[in-house]
Amino acid sequence: MWAFFEDYLKGTSQQEAARRNGIHSAQATLGKMLRDSKYLGDGFYPPVISQEIYDWAQEERKAARFA
Repeated sequence: MWAFFEDYLKGTSQQEAARRNGIHSAQATLGKMLRDSKYLGDGFYPPVISQEIYDWAQEERKAARFA
């Protein structure tokens, strides 16, 4: 999952980042994945991404929406 976030933050589209990482989902689902804080861990499951990566992804999504 970390590679999906990494590719997205390097400037690839959600769809391309997903394709590169073997994720086959609709555009809306990919957006939900990028917004889902469960990847930060929840006390039972370990974190998959850092808070910094999560926050950066949220900033990128907002910037893309207003571009």
